[in-house]
Amino acid sequence: MTRINFAILFLLSISIYSCVSQDDYNKVQQENSLLKEELDDIKYGSDRLLKQATDYFNNNQLDSAEAKLNLLISKHNETKDAQEGRKILAKLSTARIQLEDLNSWKSAETSNEISTVESYISSHPNGKYLALASQKIRTLKNENEQSAYNNAVSVNTPSVWTKFIEDYPERNDINEIKKKIIRAEIAEIRSSSNVSSLPSSYQTDNGYSKNSTVSITNNTGYLLTVRYSGPDVTSVAIPAGGTRKVYLLSGTYQVGATAGSASCGGTESLHGNYTSSYTITTSTYRNSY
Repeated sequence: MTRINFAILFLLSISIYSCVSQDDYNKVQQENSLLKEELDDIKYGSDRLLKQATDYFNNNQLDSAEAKLNLLISKHNETKDAQEGRKILAKLSTARIQLEDLNSWKSAETSNEISTVESYISSHPNGKYLALASQKIRTLKNENEQSAYNNAVSVNTPSVWTKFIEDYPERNDINEIKKKIIRAEIAEIRSSSNVSSLPSSYQTDNGYSKNSTVSITNNTGYLLTVRYSGPDVTSVAIPAGGTRKVYLLSGTYQVGATAGSASCGGTESLHGNYTSSYTITTSTYRNSY
């Protein structure tokens, strides 16, 4: 029977019979001291402390690992386990840096804000996850751009499309988006409650060609902008008193023009050369504004 078991049994007997001799009492006291030493050895043995510290270290519970290592060294300074403990203790500073790097990256990794990921990069210039952070930023930028594009398609107003190309000026389809802006401007002009009819114009030849030329003279006193949407999509800005020519594929066009606060819109069929001395000169006969 071990001293621990003996002491437990003897204590039970004391509780039953309540009276013991001085010799028996002294013996129990001695057994209690030995028992405490055995319990301390079990609880604070060098191998146990080293294992606990190692487990804490491997699970990134670094403060707990440090406490166990310091206890190991203080109680078993000259042991081999203490030597191993010192090796682990020397790694704690680096491990803390790596853990902080990991925790910061986890926060950035789950974020949908580019600024959060950029903050990780600036705060950890030598971080382990810089490549992943850069890829995360590229992914978020692509997602944000696609979301903005989908929104522009859905709203389809000139201001939204203009803001889109301001935010993403390097797109390969920038010219197509500019055409979308022109189409949206024409639709906005033609749906206005105070839009006027297009001014009259006349054809200067009797031919029917694949290409048309439209000569537009601006007599409004304001900068005049005329937009065309059809086989071609384009716009032309004409200063007050000026004349500009527009070259288009022949066909039917939706047209919208603005000068100052005035606007006019309509449909034109272009199949040759056209000119006019009115405010806006385009294809076939129209009313001026």
